[in-house]
Amino acid sequence: MTATAHSPALAPQVKPRFAAAARIEPVAATNHDIGQFIRLHQQVLAALPAHGRHWVKRRLFSDIRNHVRNGNVALGAFDAAGNMIGQLLLTFPDLRGGKNLLGYPVGPGTHAPEHCAIVQTVGLAPGQNGKGVMSALLDAAQMIAAENGRAHLLAKTDLENTDSIRLFKHAGYTPGPETAVAGEAYKCVFMHKPIAAAMFADQPFLKIA
Repeated sequence: MTATAHSPALAPQVKPRFAAAARIEPVAATNHDIGQFIRLHQQVLAALPAHGRHWVKRRLFSDIRNHVRNGNVALGAFDAAGNMIGQLLLTFPDLRGGKNLLGYPVGPGTHAPEHCAIVQTVGLAPGQNGKGVMSALLDAAQMIAAENGRAHLLAKTDLENTDSIRLFKHAGYTPGPETAVAGEAYKCVFMHKPIAAAMFADQPFLKIA
């Protein structure tokens, strides 16, 4: 991926603090990389329980391409054979290309968009739960956010998705009060984790040029 004024510049590969049988890499805006991301995304959607089909918003190939091309980050976790076994999107709300951002505590009276990074579209391949893959992805997302001067990590999860809430709490996020977003029929909570820009200064991962 070529770095531009609005796209991440690659830095040396680092080992996440949470060990996992996977390497964590950014997804480039290529047909191959985005195709891998979408194939795993479709598996994640298909595995959602009937009552939780809305837990992960459906993304199209064009959504991921626009996300990455506009300077946001897509991360993949890969096994030794090169298969993507985990994924997430990291959205910078002051850049273009983000989706499904309604309701987040970003903007006047809350957190400035340029100080935030939002974790979205989190998913694992079947059989990967409990292996540290998601912890490694969240750790990498935090490193990227910190390197790019973001003081706040945010996420949203359905109130009934207790596994997701537990995951974020384990990673140091604090759930906000129960709420609802206009146009959505379910209750949710917004998760928040403050971060210090210097916390990963010795472990470069991605830096927006």
